[in-house]
Amino acid sequence: MAVSSVSYLGFNATDLDEWRTFATDVLGLQETTKLPDAGDDTLFLRMDDRSYRFSIHKEDEPGLRHFGLECLNAVELAATVADLEAAGVAVTTLDDKAAAARGVRGLVTCKDPAGNVVEISHTAVFDHDPFASPQGVSGFVTGEMGLGHLVLLAAPYKETLEFYTDLLGFKKSDMMVVGGDVQIDFLHCNPRHHSLAMGDAHGINGVAHFMIEVETVDDVGYALDRFRDNNVPLSMGLGRHGNDFMLSFYGKTPSGFDVEFGTGGRYVDDANWRTTE
Repeated sequence: MAVSSVSYLGFNATDLDEWRTFATDVLGLQETTKLPDAGDDTLFLRMDDRSYRFSIHKEDEPGLRHFGLECLNAVELAATVADLEAAGVAVTTLDDKAAAARGVRGLVTCKDPAGNVVEISHTAVFDHDPFASPQGVSGFVTGEMGLGHLVLLAAPYKETLEFYTDLLGFKKSDMMVVGGDVQIDFLHCNPRHHSLAMGDAHGINGVAHFMIEVETVDDVGYALDRFRDNNVPLSMGLGRHGNDFMLSFYGKTPSGFDVEFGTGGRYVDDANWRTTE
């Protein structure tokens, strides 16, 4: 079976206040305190009608804590678990309390071959108070396509890539080689060109960046102004990608990895899509 989207991201951070300011004042996300674990050590952030999309956890070292993948329903989740277990992957079913803390009704967890904690869920809980960006963002592109995309550096590379394609049903959109020897594979599980991408950095594991997409070019321009006004370092200026057509720029998050902020991403139609390099 297959997952349908990247539903939420959990990051570790040494300074929650710095992340709060960055997320709300720069990215335009909305803080929520409705989740059971919200408090001094955990920050939850909304970008749409879901209860949350990002959680930031206070820890001594920054990095990826976990990320969530979503199945369409309980039947799909059960089939996905069966596929994982048949391949020898240890899967833990979490209780209702843990599921509620993630804003879902059913939740399992496992690790990919690179050691990343992967949480797979069904039936997301919606917040019926409308999302309101504190910076007036007109809207983030989410819905059936999830929160955006996540790009990981992964080792062992082949085994990690096959975990997502062979066991979780991601399909390859395209791939490229950068810097002469770094292979990057772009994977989709819904119409978004890629919800997950992986780079073979020859033994390095970690987050390269995550992407959030907005509705308009104006939203991107206003965000670029906010990055500059708040002295957030830019890793890459405004430009358009050749594979997914996203018009975007990159900046540094308080956890040290990048965020891509863009608009106009390409959609994949599996009926006639051809994988290219």
